[in-house]
Amino acid sequence: METELPLMSWKGSGSWISGVRFVEENPMLLLSSSNDGGIVVWDLKRLQASPSTSSRSPPVVTKLTAGLHSAGIFAMDRFGCSIATALKDSSVGLSRLTPAGIWWRNGTFPGTIPGEANTLADCGADGRICVLDTRSPHPCTLTVETQHMTGINTVEWCKLDESLLLSASKDPTLHLFDVRNPSRPLHVLQGHVESSTGTCRQICRPCFVDGGKAVATPGQGSRKISLFDVGKGAMISQGIIGYDANLVTFTNHAEQQILWAAGRYINQLCPLLHRC
Repeated sequence: METELPLMSWKGSGSWISGVRFVEENPMLLLSSSNDGGIVVWDLKRLQASPSTSSRSPPVVTKLTAGLHSAGIFAMDRFGCSIATALKDSSVGLSRLTPAGIWWRNGTFPGTIPGEANTLADCGADGRICVLDTRSPHPCTLTVETQHMTGINTVEWCKLDESLLLSASKDPTLHLFDVRNPSRPLHVLQGHVESSTGTCRQICRPCFVDGGKAVATPGQGSRKISLFDVGKGAMISQGIIGYDANLVTFTNHAEQQILWAAGRYINQLCPLLHRC
């Protein structure tokens, strides 16, 4: 397997890093969140040589820790200048990135992963998905009672169709919901994990591909990445990568579609979306 050294590498926290996001309006700024409850903004243009090693460390532009959360940050996402952070104390914090730093919005919401600036999708160990509107005095506008047998660890909105939500747990299946008719899953995606697997040991994070036309996911024990057709709920293809990835993410720049798989390694893949 061909490997490359990282372009940049540095220690970003005294604990584990739970999320990183580039700021699209200024792609040389990088947001990171960590299990110590902090958010850091890194300026990748301003490099400061380390006196002890030959590596370089971007300086902190602004850091928000005090009063943000009473527990570590499990996940972080961003929409425009709005930042949502999911906590281990079952709440979500909302803050805003400004030229002066990070501004903390008053209040927390019981949720996790955001869909857009004012709408969040909440998931957790209770197996429910709640759609929240932060503008409402009663934020939880919709509760989806899922059929997951284990706690849900991630949800993701479909960019092509804002009514679609993808959820993953330690079950050997993924669930795709249409929030306009949430009484049952639109599709239950299966086959990426061996059918004999009852409960997966590791958390995995799938993603929508090609604007939401397909779903890509790792599968415990398969050493593969699987692609599913969102419209039909059927598997399109599988590709062997040689190890079990923890997460996948999709990018589409200059008409070049890339699927990134991360685990023991980071692999750059080209998803084949042609359907038979």
